Amino acid sequence: MTSGTQDELVALLQAAVRNAPGGVLTAASEQAADQLAELLGPPPAADPRLVHALAVFHLARFQALDLPKGEEDLGAAMAYFSALHDRYPELVPESLRKLVGVSSPEPDGSELLRAALDQGGDGELLREAVALLRAEIDHEPAAALYANLGVALRAMFEETGDRAHLDDAVEALTRAVDAADLEDESRVLFLSQLGAALRERSGFADRAADLDAAVQYHREATGLARGAAWPPAAQNLGNALTDLHQATGDETALREAIEVLEAASTASLNVTSANSLGVALRARYDLLGALPDLDRALGYFQAGVDATSAGDPTVVLAANNLGTSWAVHFEHSGQLDDLRAAEAALRTALDATVERAALRPLILGNLANVLHSRFEEEGDTARLAESVGLLRETSGATADDDADLPMRLTNLAVALSSRYERFGTAEDLREAIDTAERAVELVRRPGERAALLGNLGNLRATAFEVSGDRVDLDTAVAALTDAVESLHTTHPDRARHLNNLGLVHRQSFERSGSPADLDHAIAAHEAAVAIGPSTSAEQGGYLSNLGSALLARFHVDEAGPALDEAIARFRQARAVVAPDHPDRAGVEGNLASALITRAERDGPEADGDLAEAQTVLAQAAGRHDTDYPGSALTALHSGRWADLRYRRLTRADHDATDVCLDGLAAFQLCASDDRVRLSSRIDAARGAASLARRAGDLATADAAGQVVLALLPSLVTLERERPDREHRLVELAGLGGDAAEVRLRRGDAEAALALLEGSRAVLWSQLVGSRRLLDRLRSVDPELAARLTTLTTLLNSPPEINPALSARRTAQRRRAETYREWRALVVDAVTRLRRSP
Repeated sequence: MTSGTQDELVALLQAAVRNAPGGVLTAASEQAADQLAELLGPPPAADPRLVHALAVFHLARFQALDLPKGEEDLGAAMAYFSALHDRYPELVPESLRKLVGVSSPEPDGSELLRAALDQGGDGELLREAVALLRAEIDHEPAAALYANLGVALRAMFEETGDRAHLDDAVEALTRAVDAADLEDESRVLFLSQLGAALRERSGFADRAADLDAAVQYHREATGLARGAAWPPAAQNLGNALTDLHQATGDETALREAIEVLEAASTASLNVTSANSLGVALRARYDLLGALPDLDRALGYFQAGVDATSAGDPTVVLAANNLGTSWAVHFEHSGQLDDLRAAEAALRTALDATVERAALRPLILGNLANVLHSRFEEEGDTARLAESVGLLRETSGATADDDADLPMRLTNLAVALSSRYERFGTAEDLREAIDTAERAVELVRRPGERAALLGNLGNLRATAFEVSGDRVDLDTAVAALTDAVESLHTTHPDRARHLNNLGLVHRQSFERSGSPADLDHAIAAHEAAVAIGPSTSAEQGGYLSNLGSALLARFHVDEAGPALDEAIARFRQARAVVAPDHPDRAGVEGNLASALITRAERDGPEADGDLAEAQTVLAQAAGRHDTDYPGSALTALHSGRWADLRYRRLTRADHDATDVCLDGLAAFQLCASDDRVRLSSRIDAARGAASLARRAGDLATADAAGQVVLALLPSLVTLERERPDREHRLVELAGLGGDAAEVRLRRGDAEAALALLEGSRAVLWSQLVGSRRLLDRLRSVDPELAARLTTLTTLLNSPPEINPALSARRTAQRRRAETYREWRALVVDAVTRLRRSP
């Protein structure tokens, strides 16, 4: 805006006041006020018309902003009215004449308060103002003096953080309301100030009681307010009702809040009214999960940001809420642009905290969460490091009784968990769990409880993968179950927690082999699918996890409709995950694997499944390059497809060689990728050995078998519970035999026998080391135990040494046959023991 004449500036300010509260919050009106203030001469020579215009403008801004945001405007308004009072008292509103008082040679408490607020809350002046106001109240306990004392004490609380000042402010403002006449125009102001002080105190203790009282005071103020004073009073009431809902879960309070705030915004839409309505709509989204509420909230937050100028401190909350809401929107859309919008909004908020330093920890924490999300999507470890650092800073600077602390702690726990998953540092996982448990212990907002419990459950599940400690697993199940039960039945986060609960039950099944655990997993996944969003990538994940659980049931039963149901779910998942979504290739890999499994089961009649699997795998492979870890898993499935296809061809088929070579290349790609789980790498190497052996390529089969034998002992050491270890060791016994068979076919009987002896020694030492297999077996099947003991004794005896080649080969063949029987008995024994109590 260009400089204007005095008359133009006065007219602009008067128009802004007529359009309050929105009109007085624009950048143009603020600039006009600054220019007019520069044109004023020193008192008493200053033109009273200009002084009056500025006084009324700043008073209207204070009423629009309320404390503490409007402190500077309140101080400016009182200073201008004080300058008018002595010579032009008629220009001072009747309701303010007691506040500005009469001039005297010595400043009174109200004048010192104005001076302190003018100087940004000067602590020394505030203390002097409080002392003078207390003395004046002792002489004349007027409502206006009590109100000024309350304002001064709130300002002291803002400066020191001493809650005793806030308690005293509530008491002083309560006395102001009690002392004010029912018809006094100042009563609306006193009621609003008292309600604001109670809302501020509700963040520390007696939350519901203070908020109930704040709602009642703001409700009375709204009923008394007229004209331009009504929208900010209604906004204060809506904010208090929203706070009450967030503290108690009262849905009636939230419905009323939205109604009141919609009326206030209709009367005057500005940064504060838009932000308040956005917060209420976001609260209803958090309660019910309706995306239209989240979209409307984003619109109002953006409108609030757009209504301010660059660097305007009033933009902080609207920009912060805009950023956090875009981050929530990303959880539904999976679009990186949502995260970019979130980061941009939060950096706008951070830039505006220069004059709102108390809000800086909040903004930094939210920015840290978005940086963490971007790390998860883009893999930039620098963003992860910055995120952990910011979250440590903000949670460490937050008091234990601050309602914001639990969410800051759980966000730190999640970031530490990501760092553990990235770098494998056990201390990060332990700290993450301790931090998440502390967050749950301190939670005060009902709406946050499910998220905190969900994070704790996920962390405990991660710990179980590492420790194998059943306590971790039971705690994970309990936390996730509690998270599910604490949410509204239609809330989208309920589906997410049900899905995670299903995954934890799957973990338990994989450890125990108990069908009951698998039943619980399937039930949780089915419940997640039933209430999840029907067309989102998130729903695709729920469907895919359900398909995997059904596939596990098929592998247990080897009958029934579970395999067909799994394929149907994988197909549904593929249909709802967009082709460009990063999860699409994984979903296609699961579908292809299930189709190959059905083709193996049904034989040549299932060539349609094999053809569909080939198409799906080709599309999956085309979605990423070999630098992407998921490409190795796609290669594993492609190798399985090629192996099955090769088995259905004859060597005379012209494409048999190509199919075999493609399969070997795919298996070897997965087996050599150290980013892939050991079990998948072993499966790939086994597949390569089997396919090469079938094709007569014994050198390749031998090399792949050696890779398997080199990897499997490492996998065994990761299994910390007896059933898992025994399962892996039985697998080792079979693989040793496979590798030995290849050596025999290559004519190297001595090497074959060495492989048999080596694998048997590892198998037996590990089984006896974990639990005494024979002692347990004698109580279950004495005859099997006796035969296994006999064969073990034979194999433990040194082999015969005979110089004659034919005799040596006969002894080697006999020992190999004994080993094969021994291996079969070990498999039988372990199977019997796994099924026994």
